[in-house]
Amino acid sequence: ELRRTAQEAGIGQARAARIPTVGWESSATIHGDNDREMMDIHGVMARMPLYTGGAIKAGIREQEALYEQATHTLASVRDDVALNAASAYVGWFQASISVKLAEKNVEVVGKIVDDVKTVADADPGRRADYDQAVVRHAKAQQELDRQRSILGQTEASYRRYFGVSPPIRAGLDEAMGLDDARLEGAVPQTLTVALSRANQHPRIAEAQAAWTAAFQGVAKAKSQLKPQVGVAVGSGDGGNVQLTFSWKGFDVAARRGVSVASANAEAGKYEVADARLRVEEDVRKAWAEMEGASQRQAPAIT
Repeated sequence: ELRRTAQEAGIGQARAARIPTVGWESSATIHGDNDREMMDIHGVMARMPLYTGGAIKAGIREQEALYEQATHTLASVRDDVALNAASAYVGWFQASISVKLAEKNVEVVGKIVDDVKTVADADPGRRADYDQAVVRHAKAQQELDRQRSILGQTEASYRRYFGVSPPIRAGLDEAMGLDDARLEGAVPQTLTVALSRANQHPRIAEAQAAWTAAFQGVAKAKSQLKPQVGVAVGSGDGGNVQLTFSWKGFDVAARRGVSVASANAEAGKYEVADARLRVEEDVRKAWAEMEGASQRQAPAIT
């Protein structure tokens, strides 16, 4: 969220490049070769760019693309947090069930130990059965301790995402605040529909926004090789107006900057393709898991 706020401020900063700057300036100029004449100018000076070779426009579009990227990054992070929160609840729910089963097992094995002890007291030949029952009870207790340890870990994960201790009894819908009306139509009915929706995934949009920003970076780098025109109006020496023109006919650093920006833009194109492949892979995997879960829940036909 803070990164998106920073990018939003960056858009304003880029747009401010079109606004004149006003400040106090002092300059000294020497004219002539032999009879040198020095002229000092002091006063308020206002400067404004007239033509920057597209640098300002490219800078604004670059910042807008970075803001869009930050927006999609935030959406992706929120999706991940929601998924992790659901996983934390499911993990705690499963662990709590495992603890209850382990407690029941300890209780049942304890009764068996008592019964076998009664028999062994009456028949010393059954002492070995009693010893085996005691060992079995000790193992059941160890398993209970292990499941309680796992439950403690899942409770810590639950509190991390929900900010409170797990409820004694709650379903996943209650814990996540879900309802059928919100979920209706959210789950695609076919894999084809699911893959078509994948193109709207925040991770792909994030990569596309980053590519757009890199592309605008190329335009901004190329603008350094174009003519620059500006105007300055000052109050010194009774008032003066300056029209400035500059052009970098030969600038190795600027040309290298274009090469670097172009390489980043090319890399961004492949990152978009990679993000799309990864999302499609995750969708196919999730679809297979959902189908498997549906088949396991389906009643057996006899």
